Amino acid sequence: MEPNSQLAGLLKRTKLIIWDEAPMTHKHRFEALDRILRYAIRCPNGKPFKLSFGGKVIVFGGDFWQVLSFIPKGTRQDIFFAHLTFQRFGMTARIYSQSWEWKAWRTHDGETTINIPEDLLIKDASNPIDAIVDSTYLGIREGSINTSYFYDRIILAPTNEIVDKFNEHVLSLFQGEEMLYLSSDSISKSDNTYGSNNDAFSIEFLNSIRASRVPNYKLLFKVGALIMMLRNMNH
Repeated sequence: MEPNSQLAGLLKRTKLIIWDEAPMTHKHRFEALDRILRYAIRCPNGKPFKLSFGGKVIVFGGDFWQVLSFIPKGTRQDIFFAHLTFQRFGMTARIYSQSWEWKAWRTHDGETTINIPEDLLIKDASNPIDAIVDSTYLGIREGSINTSYFYDRIILAPTNEIVDKFNEHVLSLFQGEEMLYLSSDSISKSDNTYGSNNDAFSIEFLNSIRASRVPNYKLLFKVGALIMMLRNMNH
């Protein structure tokens, strides 16, 4: 962003910038905005501003009690140091937030004990998935619940692998015939990113990929099951 650009001119007239969901954002993004504003909003002598964010008032909104930002393959230290509260924008910056309870994470040996209320515990379960599903969706085995029953109940899982296990188990409890749908994967012949050897990636390899926000190669459905659309490709 050049200092004489239209966007820079808009920022010079800006009195307040509100950044929502700030606690969920990596601190590098705040550093980038800080550098951009310092460069784009120049002093009268043409030099970059020394004040944080070019002297603009920034309000970081959001719930500071939410979970921390996710750092792929990161340690606890990586997750902590990526947070907004570990940022230093200079002496002019002030960060006001709700009091945050950190003691559960601040352990030297890497072990943490978290007390869970008794009414949330499922005890003496030989099969955890069975027990969680039965306690969440009462009557699902008898087929006595309708589709709207699922709107107010959800099971949260830490990984995609466990999500798939829950989905498969719940689907198996539905009455009716199971329908299998497969994705159509292919390598673009015009894509030369990896050279001309497009055969290095087989269709079987593509079908084995399981990534976040990408549907699995195999999708199983039954009448009455809920489907969540991740993205509408037909705009």
